[in-house]
Amino acid sequence: MVKLNKLFILIIAATSTSVFAGAIGTGGVLATPTVYDITIKKIEFKTSTGTFVTFSDTAGTMSLGSDALAANTSAGTLAAGKNLPAGTYTHLRTTLSRDFDIAVTGTSNSQICRTDSSIATGTYIDNAYTGNVEMPKGTKGGTATTQTMTVIPSELETSMNNTDVMNISATELQILFPFSFTKTAKEGLGKMNIEFDVGSSINVYYTAGGDCTIMVMPPQIFLTLPDGSTPDFKFSAETGGGDYGY
Repeated sequence: MVKLNKLFILIIAATSTSVFAGAIGTGGVLATPTVYDITIKKIEFKTSTGTFVTFSDTAGTMSLGSDALAANTSAGTLAAGKNLPAGTYTHLRTTLSRDFDIAVTGTSNSQICRTDSSIATGTYIDNAYTGNVEMPKGTKGGTATTQTMTVIPSELETSMNNTDVMNISATELQILFPFSFTKTAKEGLGKMNIEFDVGSSINVYYTAGGDCTIMVMPPQIFLTLPDGSTPDFKFSAETGGGDYGY
C-alpha cells in the first residue's frame, strides 16, 4: 500500500531556485494554496536489473490544498493490498498528469494576485524578472478561483527533460525517485508513505506593468519505505550534484 499524505510531487524543483530568485527578491511572495489537486496515473518500481514493475495504474486525483487537507492527514491510498515480487528495488517512478488545479491568493508589491478559473489552461506571460521564461498567468484582485495550470513552462522542457530523472510529454510527467530496499518472497510490502509539504509552495508576483504570475515552487518531499528507512533525494548520480533547492 502506498499512503499519500499531504503532498505534491517533485516537479518544478528541478528548475532550481535560480529561475525564481528574481521574483522572490523583487516582490514575489510565497503563498500556501487552498486548492492543490494532482492526478497520479501510475506508480512503478525499478528493479536492480533495470526493469520496471507496475504497482498501480489506476489514476487517482489527490486534493492537497489547505481547504481540503490538514497537515499530517492522509490524502488517500493507492494500490492498497497489492504486493511486489521479491527483489531489490532502486527507484520509484510516478506518472502524473501535467495539469494541476490550483487556487491561491497573495499580496505582491501591495497588489493582490490570485488564480482565476476563467484563464485557459496553459496561458503564460513573459516577464524579464524570470529571465524571460513564460510563467502561468494570474489575475489582479478579487477572490481566488481554481485555475488549471500546465506545469513546467515550455522554455524549460528541454533543460528539465532528463531520462534519468524526469520525462516530460505534452500531457504527462514521469519522475524517478532513487532509493534502495530489498523485499523477500515471504514478506508483504508493508506501508510506504509519500509525504510532501505544500505550504508556501506557490510564488505570486505582481509586476509594475500590471501582470500577475502564479508560479509553482518546489515543496519538501519525504518518503518512508516499508523497512522504515527515509531516503534523502539528492539525484546526485543523475545530475552531478545539487539538491533541487530543498
